[in-house]
Amino acid sequence: FAATLSGHIHRHQVLTTDLRGRSLPAPVLYPGSIERTSIAEADEDKGYMIVELTRDDSVVKVDWRFHQLPARPLVRHDLELEGLDAAQVESMLKAYVANAPADAVLSIRVSGSISDQVGRVLSARFLRSVAPKTMNLELRLDIRSRRRRPRRKPVA
Repeated sequence: FAATLSGHIHRHQVLTTDLRGRSLPAPVLYPGSIERTSIAEADEDKGYMIVELTRDDSVVKVDWRFHQLPARPLVRHDLELEGLDAAQVESMLKAYVANAPADAVLSIRVSGSISDQVGRVLSARFLRSVAPKTMNLELRLDIRSRRRRPRRKPVA
């Protein structure tokens, strides 16, 4: 093989050595995804590759070039729930969505205690109703429930 072309990995990379640092007989080329879908991809270049194979006698030469594309904007917010009721949380979420570009990857880190009413506002159904279809909206929950769960008795 002159090269291995692979997909699904979101980050663009070209592997020419194995995990022990030994040269691979052929490069492994990952063009990566052309668009951001998650905040985890914030620092990744997005684009595509053009791969050219040329033959010189019996040797196949592989040349590749990565072409960077403009990527979707990333917007991050922190939402502290302490002291907020469901109407205030709803208003803040709507404002975050309204103030972000329609094609943004919007990440909201939610912290604090959560009530049942606020939980309904944080539901996927509600979020889908306020965010445009072109936006990826992700909630990162770091919450504490106000409802106490009964402690389990240790098993003897």
